[in-house]
Amino acid sequence: MDKNNFSEIYKKYVMTAYSAAMQVVHNEADADDIAQETMVKLYLNIDALDEDRVEGWVRVAAKNLGIDYQRKAQRFDWNELDEDLRAEEMELPTLAEEEKQERNHFFQEVMDALKDHDESGYYITREIKVHERSEKEVASEMGITIGNLRVKMTRTKKWLCQHFADKAREMGFL
Repeated sequence: MDKNNFSEIYKKYVMTAYSAAMQVVHNEADADDIAQETMVKLYLNIDALDEDRVEGWVRVAAKNLGIDYQRKAQRFDWNELDEDLRAEEMELPTLAEEEKQERNHFFQEVMDALKDHDESGYYITREIKVHERSEKEVASEMGITIGNLRVKMTRTKKWLCQHFADKAREMGFL
């Protein structure tokens, strides 16, 4: 097997990786992330694998990544997330006080909805966008790869756009 026809190999085995991950993590978004990471590992190791062993390799790799993901998630105490986000205000010195309050209220509404939807997306967004920490630092703290963190960031942005872009436009924020 070689990397030249990896798009075909990817299509053939990505759902195998996804289902193996779902058996372990029972969460679609996490299983999707694990499947993607499995496919990256497959790409990096494809030259060393025999074609008849790829499916088994993908299953085992996805399950092991899922187990690792769960272990890291258990070590990471989500309850220690800073609850003082409500007290943080965006600095908007050129806006009238009412507009500041409106923006802060909208920001809080968005962050609350994100936290209810996806705690890891909330944490990543808060740490990188609000606290201005590096992707590498946040990924390391969460026990995930930077690639996985970026996938989560992309999904979070997509979800935020789907749920809040219209309201942001109405309010004149976009």
